[in-house]
Amino acid sequence: MKTIKLSVTVPASLAYLNAVLAFVRESALAFTLQGKDVDLLVMAVEESVTNVIHHGLADNIEEQYTVICRSLAASMEVVIREKGMPFLAQSVPVYHPEQVKENGSTAGLGMYLLRQAVDQVKFVNLGRGGKETILIKHLPQKRIDTLLSEQERAVTTGPAVTGKWHIRDFKKEDALKISRCAWQSYGYSYEPYIYYPEIITRMNREGKLLSLVAVDDREQLLGHFGLKFYHPQDPIAECGVAFVNPFARKLGVFSALFKQSLQRGRDLGLFGLYERAVTSHPLSQKKGEDLGFEPTGLFLGLFPSDVDFKQLSGKIRQKESGLLLYARLTAGEERSIYPPTHHTKIIARLLAPLCTVTVAEPTGTVSAKDVTISMETTKMEVFNSVDILCFSPAATDAADIRRQLHSYCMEHVDVLY
Repeated sequence: MKTIKLSVTVPASLAYLNAVLAFVRESALAFTLQGKDVDLLVMAVEESVTNVIHHGLADNIEEQYTVICRSLAASMEVVIREKGMPFLAQSVPVYHPEQVKENGSTAGLGMYLLRQAVDQVKFVNLGRGGKETILIKHLPQKRIDTLLSEQERAVTTGPAVTGKWHIRDFKKEDALKISRCAWQSYGYSYEPYIYYPEIITRMNREGKLLSLVAVDDREQLLGHFGLKFYHPQDPIAECGVAFVNPFARKLGVFSALFKQSLQRGRDLGLFGLYERAVTSHPLSQKKGEDLGFEPTGLFLGLFPSDVDFKQLSGKIRQKESGLLLYARLTAGEERSIYPPTHHTKIIARLLAPLCTVTVAEPTGTVSAKDVTISMETTKMEVFNSVDILCFSPAATDAADIRRQLHSYCMEHVDVLY
């Protein structure tokens, strides 16, 4: 889908605020946002623009700001760009509703309401280019539920499988069928992208997802299994995005797709594959171990509390942990690792079935200039969790991590790894 961008540049005066809000409202309606979602987005823009005018640009009508409305594949973004006073979101107090009753304080209320009104808020520092406030609201129209009829939503069984079935690579016309299959298996509790056929197509095209599908001789989709790459060209992929249509669950589709995905990983020359299996859903754990995966870790509280396995095991009623399993696909040379002394034994024991390693003492330090990226953070919206990856102990210290921790605590992230 082509990105549509509309923009308006306005003097820093509240006299023009209603014109800005009307622009955002009409843009949202044109981008298929509806009802309460439009009102919440407009409210968030009003709060943000008011802060920009008063605090960022000091009500100076000689200054100006730009509001950009963007329609993306599955969301609408409102970007407020200006060159006002620098702002650090982490400096805003964390608002808790109970504090009003306790001491009458409303500190941080504006930021709290802002985050409640939209699906995501970002603050981007552009250096000499100023800064941006980005408000993101998910679009409902292109999710799979808007493409299904009332009868299709109620279906839990399907027609009989005809003839022999086989596994093949993804085709563009599979995308809608994959979304429907995901809904049949998990309801609307899986990762959001799987309910948008055009995003599935784009991820496959960009190399972020490698989909394999099982189909019968009428091209009826029986199941899906994917290799997911967080960065294209990564040497390791996550295997999963796995679901089988209810009417095909006794045909061995899941096992066949799993095996084929492992072979595809070998064909691609990947170092290995990993999976994160829900601890209350033992099927994927058992299948993984049968195919050579070894348990190597535990993600405490990883999965959200509303995962719905439908006929498999029903709806989960609490945060779920994930079992991390890894399979080595290609032989490699012996590697040296440098774990903290107090973790050496358990790490060596976990790695022993997977690869040959030598526990070593570090012989020097890493200079910040030798590392392209010192720290990277990735937020998984569906899990409400964040991964912080540190690539250089010299460039990243505890203070950096504490700042990230504080920032994400303000966003009410459930889990930080």
